Amino acid sequence: MHTYKIGVVALLSLSFLSNSCQKAVSLYDKSVYRTYDKKGFHEKVLQHDDHTIHYFDNELQNKPVMLFIHGFGGDGKVTWERQVKRFSNDYRIVVPDLLWFGESYSKSPPTLTSQVCAIHSLVEQLKLMEVHMVGISYGGFVALAYGSTFEHPLSSLTIVASPGDVIADEEVEEFCRRNNVKSVKEIFVPKDAKDVKRLFKISMVNPPPFPMVVYEAIFEKYFSRYPSEQAELLDDLPTNKNKVADNLSIPILILWGAKDTIFDVSNAYKLQEKLNAQLVINQKTGHTYPGEESAHFNKALLDFIETKATANSNLPK
Repeated sequence: MHTYKIGVVALLSLSFLSNSCQKAVSLYDKSVYRTYDKKGFHEKVLQHDDHTIHYFDNELQNKPVMLFIHGFGGDGKVTWERQVKRFSNDYRIVVPDLLWFGESYSKSPPTLTSQVCAIHSLVEQLKLMEVHMVGISYGGFVALAYGSTFEHPLSSLTIVASPGDVIADEEVEEFCRRNNVKSVKEIFVPKDAKDVKRLFKISMVNPPPFPMVVYEAIFEKYFSRYPSEQAELLDDLPTNKNKVADNLSIPILILWGAKDTIFDVSNAYKLQEKLNAQLVINQKTGHTYPGEESAHFNKALLDFIETKATANSNLPK
C-alpha cells in the first residue's frame, strides 16, 4: 500500500508538472502574440485558391515592405519575433505561416511550388511591391524559388542559412550518418519530445536546458499538427531545390552562422559566388542566427537594406 501511495503521488506530481509545462509553453506563445499586438500588428487569414494563409501584418502604409519566411519548426511569429521588435516602426512587416505550419494549410499537394504560389497569392492580394524578402532554412529555399519565379515584386532577397541548389547530396548523406538517421525527415519532422530535443541541440549553439516535459509541451504546440504534409515537403525538396536563377538582378544578401551544423558554412561561399551576393557570417552562432545573435543579424540586414537594396526602391523611407 505504501508503494502504491508513492506511485500515485509520483503520477500526480508528473501530471501537475506536465500541465504546468504545457501552460508555460502556452504562456510563451501568448507573450509572442502580445509582442505583435503591442507593435500594432493585425492577425489575419487569407483564403485564396486552395490556400489558407495565416499571417501577421502591421499594415504601415508608404513604407518599405519586409516579408519574413520561416523554416521547419515553430511558425512565423515565433521565428521572427526579435526582427518584428526591431523593424516594425519603420517598415511594413508581413509574417506568414508557410503552408502546413502554424495556422496555414492547403488543398494543394505539399510541394515547394505550392509554397511559392501561396506566398505570391499573399503578395498579390495585399498589393505588396518593392518587397525585401527574408527566408531562413527551408524558408530560404522558398524565397530563392520565389525570386526565381516572381522577381518583379522584390527589391531584395536575403537568404539565411539555406543553400539552395549548391548543397551536395554527399553532404546530406553525411548529415544523416552523423545524426544516426536514415532520412532528414527523422530530424525535421519530430515524432516525439526526444526528437524535438535533438532538433534544438542540432540547431542551436546554446540550446535551452529544458526538462523533457517542456519538450513534450513544445512538441504538442508546434510540431504535432501536419507531420505527414511536412514529410512530403522534404521528399519534394531534392527534386525542386534547383529552382534558383543565376541571373537575378536584385541585390541579394546571404547571412550564415559559422557554427551551423545543419548546412555547413562552406555552402554560404558557394551560394555567394552563384548569386553574386553580399555575404555576412557570424562567428558565434549556428543555424538559428536570427534568434541567438539577433542584434548582429538585425544590424547586418538593416545595413544591407539601407545601402544596396534601397537603390532599387522608389518608396519613401
